[in-house]
Amino acid sequence: MFSKDINEGISMQQILDNEYIDMYNITPDNFWVALEHIGRYEYAKWFVNKRNYENVLDIACSNGFGCEKLGETAKSVVGVDIDKKLLEQARKRHVDKANISYMRIDIDNESLSTRMAEKKFCVVTCFETIEHIEYPERFLTELKDILKRDGRILISIPAAEFESVDEKGNVKNPHHKHLFDEERIEKLIEKSRLEVEFVLGQSMVNLLMRQHNAYCSRNPGKEGNTTSNFLVTPEAMDYYIKMFAYPIKDDIENSYSRIYVLKHRK
Repeated sequence: MFSKDINEGISMQQILDNEYIDMYNITPDNFWVALEHIGRYEYAKWFVNKRNYENVLDIACSNGFGCEKLGETAKSVVGVDIDKKLLEQARKRHVDKANISYMRIDIDNESLSTRMAEKKFCVVTCFETIEHIEYPERFLTELKDILKRDGRILISIPAAEFESVDEKGNVKNPHHKHLFDEERIEKLIEKSRLEVEFVLGQSMVNLLMRQHNAYCSRNPGKEGNTTSNFLVTPEAMDYYIKMFAYPIKDDIENSYSRIYVLKHRK
């Protein structure tokens, strides 16, 4: 499942502002970020299995890595993305997986509920996406509208304190359209008529990634002493994810993103 390019002995800082991380291809410049992303899907897979949820919608599914994970547990998974090339990669990779399907939807310009033809989902996963959306309030309301009454939304939102901003307070990441502090997140959830069941964080992987980048900054050109020493096998990656990147309840401080488990308001 994973590329072994990481063992080529390259020492690099993590690229933090990429819009797209290929979780099938772990390399020195995406190692910690990829662990963080994969950790969310590992938790979502466990969550779906634990609560016996049958169908899942994965928003911004890219090349289908998360759909494949979720499909190991859910009876039906629908992946949605705007990128035609990534969706084609996903379809080709999962052509033999009858429980996974894909749709191209432009979330900023199309109605999710209309495109889903009144289909309702037990779980909606939406990781590192809402900050890219033009109208986040409308988007979250649409997620609520396609969620079953006893369903859950798992959504990760970057914490404002870990986003780089310019002198005017605008987010520097060219792919992010919004900055979400706690107050804005609370208002967003309230306005969407949802409520928080609990919150998870991934502080360990964020701290380790920042330690890694600091090491690279202090030791430019020193190769073979960073992520190139990590084995990239399914067994090793599973260990790293479970040890360093698995979401934990209330692990908020030092977590780059907060993962909100949302439900319909009573």
